[in-house]
Amino acid sequence: MQTIEPRIEILIDKLSIAVALYQKAAQRVHNDMLKEQFMLQAERKQTYIGQLAHQLDLHLEEHQISIADRIKLQMEKMGIEIDHAYLRQNARETLSFCLKREEELIDAYRGLMSNSAYDSHLKFTLKSQFDDSVRLKDELSTLYEQYDFQEA
Repeated sequence: MQTIEPRIEILIDKLSIAVALYQKAAQRVHNDMLKEQFMLQAERKQTYIGQLAHQLDLHLEEHQISIADRIKLQMEKMGIEIDHAYLRQNARETLSFCLKREEELIDAYRGLMSNSAYDSHLKFTLKSQFDDSVRLKDELSTLYEQYDFQEA
């Protein structure tokens, strides 16, 4: 199996967790707008993983088991937290989890973009994904501040 640079591996792990988080959040919220937003983000993060795999010539199917093993505990904890928020019908908490995930992704991208060893294509991909995550975090923050959670 081809080895992945550790910081890229961490980013792929974080993206994988984000995919699962957004999918689970979409299943748990009752508001159609939030549901669509979460599904769109799950698809987008999955696309990012594919882009990175393509750029780095990774065969992700070879890495899926090790990714699943590395993120299993985080996924279980996240699932419990979202289920707990759902039971209390708290869309605000679910949205808060998503905001935290985007902040973690932004930090991971920042760490990678400073690496001068990456070729220009990979740097461009990382910068585009970073910019999109920053934009999404801003949108989620605005939604968090303005959304009428009583309605959801």
